[in-house]
Formats: sequence, C-alpha cells, structure tokens
Amino acid sequence: MALETGTFIDSLNASNPAATDGLAQADDHLRLLKSTIKATLPNVTGAVTATQAELNLLDGVTATTAEINYVDGVTSNVQTQLNAKQATITGAATTIDDTDLTVSRALVSDGSGKVAVSAVTSTELGYLDGVTSNLQTQINNVVGYPQVITIVTSGNYSIPSNAQAIMIRASGGGGGGTHVFGSGGGLGVTNGTDGGSTTVTNSTLSIAITATGGRAGRYDTNMSNHDVITGSTGGDVLVGAGAAGGRSTKGDGGNFTYDGPASTSTYGNVVHKYVTGNNVGGQTLTISYGAAGAAGSSSATAGQAGYVEIWVW
Repeated sequence: MALETGTFIDSLNASNPAATDGLAQADDHLRLLKSTIKATLPNVTGAVTATQAELNLLDGVTATTAEINYVDGVTSNVQTQLNAKQATITGAATTIDDTDLTVSRALVSDGSGKVAVSAVTSTELGYLDGVTSNLQTQINNVVGYPQVITIVTSGNYSIPSNAQAIMIRASGGGGGGTHVFGSGGGLGVTNGTDGGSTTVTNSTLSIAITATGGRAGRYDTNMSNHDVITGSTGGDVLVGAGAAGGRSTKGDGGNFTYDGPASTSTYGNVVHKYVTGNNVGGQTLTISYGAAGAAGSSSATAGQAGYVEIWVW
C-alpha cells in the first residue's frame, strides 16, 4: 500500500490509497489525514461558519494584521466617507493651504472673504485681555471730556456722575487799586483792600484748596515788599496767575499832583489740583469764592472776584 508522508494538507496525495490496496494500512491513512488537518488549522477550536465565497475574499490579501486593524471602529463604507470629503481646499482657506503665515499676527477676512494676515500683532491683540465691555463706549466716556470747561463764580459744583477725573483751577480774588494823591502840598493815600481767598473742599476726594487773594495796591518806598502773596495750599500754586488786581492811580488832577510810587495791586494766586479715580463722579465740590479787593477811591479800580475753573474727564 502506498502511504505518503507530510505535515500539512498540501502534502497529501489525492491518489492514495490506490483502489487495489488492502486495508492493512488504512489506519495509517486516517491518522495522516487527522495530523495534517490539525497541523494546518491549529487554532480552529470551533465551527467555521464562513462560506467558501467569504473565505475566498481573503485570497490575494497582502495586508498585515495591524493594517487590517485600522478599520476597527469603522461604522460605514470607508470609500463613501472618503468621497464625501472635500477633494481640494476651496473657500476662505485657499489663501493659506500651502504656505505659512506671517508669525504672530491676528487673522482677518480680506476683501474677497479669504483668510488673510492683518497688521495687528499678537502683542497688540493681547492688550484686549481683561476688557469687560465695549471699548468705544469706555473711550467715549473718557475722551468725550472735557465736554465743557466750566468756570464757576457762585455756588457749589456737582461733578458729572460718569466722570473719571477732574482738574480744579481755583483763583483768589484780585487786590483793589490804591489812590495816592497830593493834599495841600502833602501826601494823601487811600488804600484798596486785599482780595479774598477762594477755597474748594471735598473730603471724599481729599480736596482742600486755598487760593490766596491778591494784594491791594500800596504806596511804599519799597514796592517789592508787597509782590509775594503767601498762604495758598492744596495743590500746585501759581503766584499771581489768577483774578486780576485793580488799577492804582496817582494824583488828583488839581493843583496838587504827586509823582511818588504807587504800586498796582496784584492778581490772586491760582492753585491747581488734579484728582482721578472711580469715586470722582457724582461728588460735590464745596466752594467759597474770594471777594474782589475794593478800590481805594473812585479814581482807582477794584480787583476781580475769585473764581474756580473746572475740567472734567
């Protein structure tokens, strides 16, 4: 009896055993069949339900296990899904599909609706970090002032509720003019009065301004003694920059004239004060206005009364 040897199914000879062979080696043929089948299909431990057509689908497949596993999780036809994808980039992104953009710039849509690089840098864009409301509205609330630069000469002043900063320019009253004249061959002097001090206060904003009034005109052999006005406090002091002083005069227009010195009265001092903060708006400034210095006579002139100039942002 002919009996081939082999390990796998492809080693079997379909012609064995011959029809004339006896039964003495039949069991050898059966064992050979079993051993080659088990060796060929070592991991088949249950029924294989696939048809030959289904198994034949693997004929010619060269993919590895890892490659086949790439389709794990696919829920529908892969080709259909790929066909649904855009074959080429169209629309707004066509301007950036194959080139790098200028670094650290904000992106905009250009006149054609395409993605484009703007002139705004990432640093400049970062300045918007922390913004909590419309910038233009906030700017308008600040830059819109001073809407009116107010000069007040009476009463207190209420700061607008949306103000964020205020500058106060307070002036004391100007001194009154003095009349120096000849009297019966002698000297007559009618002095004017000093201007009064202007004060502005608000405890919440720590405002306590005093702007001293100007000196009255004087008759003196040393007029420099009367040039400096002291006592202004509460901000930046500008000496003699405020309300005008009155004009002094000499002589009476009669038989007696006097040509000795008679100083013109001085202007009131000015005090500048700038305050800013969230609590500026809605506050009230309490103001007392410096009185104008009186003239020594009708021949001289009085000073100007004190005032307060207010700028609001």
